[in-house]
Amino acid sequence: GLPYGSASGITLATAPEPTKKIVAFPMTVLDIDYGDIADYALIRFSIAEDVYAIFGNNAGRITQFIKLAEEQADNIISDIEHGTLQGFKSLAEEIQHKLKAALQPNPKRAEELRRAKKNNKRFLPDIYWPRLKIVGCWLSSSVGQYTEELRA
Repeated sequence: GLPYGSASGITLATAPEPTKKIVAFPMTVLDIDYGDIADYALIRFSIAEDVYAIFGNNAGRITQFIKLAEEQADNIISDIEHGTLQGFKSLAEEIQHKLKAALQPNPKRAEELRRAKKNNKRFLPDIYWPRLKIVGCWLSSSVGQYTEELRA
């Protein structure tokens, strides 16, 4: 009966409604139990948006998302273009139903991303979130080791 999961995920899930409305992904993503699909969904929805701030994760977790975005760039761009989500069919029906409304095709954003990816050696946040100004995360314990990697 005790809640478990990432601290920032639980914090976000219990945040006030106004906070939830400015999040770049549908809150239903937090209900996905499958690690790889959940991570992919989170980064896929976020890259579709104009993100200007990231709060609440540790530096190591953020670097994991950046690596995932680079590895899956073509799939993410295709999903944004077509309003799809890799692994969607493997999700519980209730989650599929809740996510369906958020899965709208955005060919304009996909083309912007595709062009930016083509013009750069790597697919990194400065490409898909050019207005990102601040990353707020905790750095204590072993996660501080990711600070320099994240800064780059």
